Amino acid sequence: MMRLAFLLILVSGPAWGAAYNLRELCRERVAGIYLTLLDEVAISEPRLEMLKKKNQTLLKEQKVTATNLTKTKELLKTRSTDIPLRDKNEALESKQAAIVSSIEDNQKSIKEISLDLDSKRKAFKRMQSHLSPVFELIKISGKNPKGYPFRIEYGKPCARFQDGCGLSQADKQRLRALFQDQEMPEACQKYVNISEASE
Repeated sequence: MMRLAFLLILVSGPAWGAAYNLRELCRERVAGIYLTLLDEVAISEPRLEMLKKKNQTLLKEQKVTATNLTKTKELLKTRSTDIPLRDKNEALESKQAAIVSSIEDNQKSIKEISLDLDSKRKAFKRMQSHLSPVFELIKISGKNPKGYPFRIEYGKPCARFQDGCGLSQADKQRLRALFQDQEMPEACQKYVNISEASE
């Protein structure tokens, strides 16, 4: 009888350990993807605002330069031999061309960042809406927590003395739904498979 119990521990022990490791690895991967999306949105938003403000400044500068350029061109009609005036006109034309080029580059960047930010926001919101009840955000107490003010944990803990419990059928579907926008991490795929094999 004792030998049979020992054999059962030997046979089933690594499977329990593997399930626990996969459960924890899957949680870490989900947390990593969630935090990456959160960071990408947080970084892209101020960058987009900065480019928009920069473009507004350039548009104002372009208007002033265009006005000055029109004035020098009018003066050149009557003072075509005025070398300093011609030099000023050339400098204003170069400045105007550089400003127009910068505005076009910024507008292109604004469009690209806006599209990228929209897709990241959508992916983050979708992940956020599918996070619960498989996972939940646990707020970290304290005035100034280091790092993020929350951690991501499983919504349902394993039963007592069971580290690597499987997922319910509904939770497997919810876990898959988290990865509509990207490939499911390998640890999560394996964890779902172990859960299905144990049913």
